Amino acid sequence: MHGIDETASGAAVGSVRAATVFVGDLERARRFYLDVLGFEERTDGLPGAHGAEVAPPGATTSLVLIQPTLSELGIERASIARQRIGEPTGLLLETADVDATCRRLHALGVETGDSPLAGPSATLHDPDGNELVLVEAPRD
Repeated sequence: MHGIDETASGAAVGSVRAATVFVGDLERARRFYLDVLGFEERTDGLPGAHGAEVAPPGATTSLVLIQPTLSELGIERASIARQRIGEPTGLLLETADVDATCRRLHALGVETGDSPLAGPSATLHDPDGNELVLVEAPRD
């Protein structure tokens, strides 16, 4: 590894804690992830950022929703973060049944589309246009 001696420190990465999704309107994004996708809120407000942490119930990895503000991030970092709003996130959301989840999302007014991934999958967008990909959990 690049500059890390895991044997000396005894530390290794054990899991992914969170991934960041930049949003234009934090409250609107929270409502989508909580009410539409069924996530739970882990934290409301984050130190040094206008954001919230949400996750599927029981998940170990969460999403940190950040609304970039100049006062918290500064001009350069806020500008870069704002450019990422409405882009593909690279995030895969796992579900037991992609077709059933898409039907549920359609009933709630969320459009889904074809995914570039093989196997049962679909794309969807949050209210800010951030693209997420639904994938079906492997069956035993």
